[in-house]
Amino acid sequence: MTPTWIAFILCATSALLEGACAGGGTRRQLAELVQPRGAPPFPVWIALGLYYYLTCFWLARGILTVGFGFAEHLVALALLIAIMLANAAWNALFFRLKRYRASWLFFLPYSLLVAVLTGLAIGMNMPGGYAVLGYEFYLPYALWWSYRVAQLNPRTNPGGNV
Repeated sequence: MTPTWIAFILCATSALLEGACAGGGTRRQLAELVQPRGAPPFPVWIALGLYYYLTCFWLARGILTVGFGFAEHLVALALLIAIMLANAAWNALFFRLKRYRASWLFFLPYSLLVAVLTGLAIGMNMPGGYAVLGYEFYLPYALWWSYRVAQLNPRTNPGGNV
């Protein structure tokens, strides 16, 4: 099996897991939440998700193409898989469990994983490394957005306000 197919299967499996963790009605749930001013419309969230998965695909394909001649390549792939699993877990916290404060707190270690992967990928000059950096630039907004959602929706936020 080629690196392209393996990367595609990895990303498709992750997307399916993310959808299963989120459950149904994510668009409706977002519409029912009190959103912070300037929150993007649903199509923008979809575009961000596409960017995320294209970045994951590009990076996974690059790592798999180069192979595992160096331990850093294996670590990079393990970090990428951990990030994809963590992304699915965040969807479970936010959409299925409606734990908005917990989902906000979850972004802190998640962002650290992304930062380590970004540094590793760029340091190894991996294809997709700078695309991960683009995703990393989105994370401060995601952190702020999830914090504001937790603040603005305290009655639907088990565990109280932020």
